[in-house]
Amino acid sequence: MITYFILIFATAISALATDMLVPALNIIKEDLSVSYSTVQATISLFLIFFAIGQLLAGYLSDRVKKLYVLNGGMTVFIIGSIICSYADNAAGLLAGRALQAIGASTGPIVARSLAKECYDGKKLQRVIADIATASAVIPLLAPVLGGQMVEPWGWRSLFYFMALFGAVTILLSLFAPFRHQIAAATEQTCNYNDLIHNRAFIHGTLIVTLTFSGLLCFISLSPVIYHISIFSSPAYFSFIFFGAVACYMLGTQLAKTTIAHNVSMVISAQIISGLLFLFSGLFFPESLSLLIIAGIVFNIASGAIYPQGHTQALNVNIKIVGTATAITGFTQMIIAAVLSYLAGLVTDYVPRTDIVLGLFIIIITSGQFLFIFKSRGKTDDVNCLN
Repeated sequence: MITYFILIFATAISALATDMLVPALNIIKEDLSVSYSTVQATISLFLIFFAIGQLLAGYLSDRVKKLYVLNGGMTVFIIGSIICSYADNAAGLLAGRALQAIGASTGPIVARSLAKECYDGKKLQRVIADIATASAVIPLLAPVLGGQMVEPWGWRSLFYFMALFGAVTILLSLFAPFRHQIAAATEQTCNYNDLIHNRAFIHGTLIVTLTFSGLLCFISLSPVIYHISIFSSPAYFSFIFFGAVACYMLGTQLAKTTIAHNVSMVISAQIISGLLFLFSGLFFPESLSLLIIAGIVFNIASGAIYPQGHTQALNVNIKIVGTATAITGFTQMIIAAVLSYLAGLVTDYVPRTDIVLGLFIIIITSGQFLFIFKSRGKTDDVNCLN
């Protein structure tokens, strides 16, 4: 059980550091007398350094004990949180956020690496699914907790809480029931070529990257889609978003079942959801029910395949699992950011946002399908993520 808590806390810390801060952005803007774009940079800068930090975390976790990397990262995260809590200008806040991101980047990398070393087979797949479920809960709870803390104690209290969360993660690691040996760098170097040619790793990374890209497009475009359709205040969208996350969590639990292992069927469901968004914009512009059905299908299917992609991407030599996890994490974040940005640009030229979302979902998921069929005869097609 203690292992589960370590994995979940380590994975959740990055989402906590971003989502918890959202309710306080306006307050930070006024308190530091800076522009809103400067305050927003605390989020974008975090993501950039987080993506880069994952590569460093993966490199280190293959060369020293993984718990050393995690605890070192959490220490950097705590230092960054303290710097943010005492910042009296934008420069200090941004510097602290950069340190937070570098420290937090060790969390998901080490968590999945430890999961690979501690579990295997179907047990590993269940653990990855549980981690994905827990990670989905944080975006729901963190903004609520942040909003409740800001009013009575101010925005600096959020960073005190983040520092405490990092300290608890370190404390949990002290009671870890496992110990990991230092791997020799000379032994690892010769295995990197195997990683590049590992079809299971490439396939898993592709599934994770494209699925995450679709999810990010949905998250960035859905506020416009559902707000316009409901013709009401943004408060109603919170219920839509809550339902979307709940469907995604249901999908991550379905990933443990046999039915979700039929990857072609799950991807087909994603494509169907894209078609529903597309048809809604083209032929049924007033149909809220069609948009809701499309959102349900898309998020359940995405939740069902995302953990399986991570499990498949971990199918590498144990000596380079940290590097493999880092490459997967870095790739998914960079490509997803580019695709979601492109989706936002396209909305300037298309009359309805649901048409854009539908097209991007269809294109992204079709890429997964093409890779599966291309892999026939080389990997097990339908059940290639088992």
